Amino acid sequence: MSHASQIVIKETGAELLSAYHKQKDPRIKLKVKALILFKEGNFKKQEDLAMHLCIGYSTLRLWLRKYRDEGIKNYTKVPARGKPKCLVTPDIHQSLENKLKD
Repeated sequence: MSHASQIVIKETGAELLSAYHKQKDPRIKLKVKALILFKEGNFKKQEDLAMHLCIGYSTLRLWLRKYRDEGIKNYTKVPARGKPKCLVTPDIHQSLENKLKD
């Protein structure tokens, strides 16, 4: 059972369009497009918007919750993938080297 959404989009339509055009990652573009369509009032229910974008309703709810909690900056951030290149900082490396010499 779906109901009208209570989320408030703080950015203007122009700001959202600008954020949309700046994005290169198609996944992030889709997330911003969801905000644009929601802001324009084309869809009153999240379920309808999710069907229009061909994504799952729960996925859209996660996106909107992230936007509500963290704002547009973190919403459009591309998550890092894979293992970090270096976990040992130069300071840690130096102290380990000193311990091994002793």
